[in-house]
Amino acid sequence: MNIEKSDMQQIIFTTKYYCELCKKEQIVHLYGAPDSSFTKDDEPELIEWARHFHWIDRHRVCAICGELVISDELDLAVNNGSIKIHSSYTDHYQNIQQGDQFGHLLIVHESCTQKI
Repeated sequence: MNIEKSDMQQIIFTTKYYCELCKKEQIVHLYGAPDSSFTKDDEPELIEWARHFHWIDRHRVCAICGELVISDELDLAVNNGSIKIHSSYTDHYQNIQQGDQFGHLLIVHESCTQKI
């Protein structure tokens, strides 16, 4: 099948979800070819992907300083209770407690790991 570039710029499905962190609805547009096999049954997976990338783009903050972390600045630190976790830190829509018994990895800036 030969897909033209313009085919992939058409909106083939639109949905929305509520972001608990933004406290507002987010609208999701799926772009693709008109003959796409996407169906309404695929909507939950689309929403999950949209939530994931929205969180990365808007809510993935450093556990130490609370500022947004972009990919090339990202590092991980073990949540062993020695790090004072910033109040705006979330781990994919779930707040992480300091010293969590499961030893979660915390998202941090590379530069902030030197502060540990």
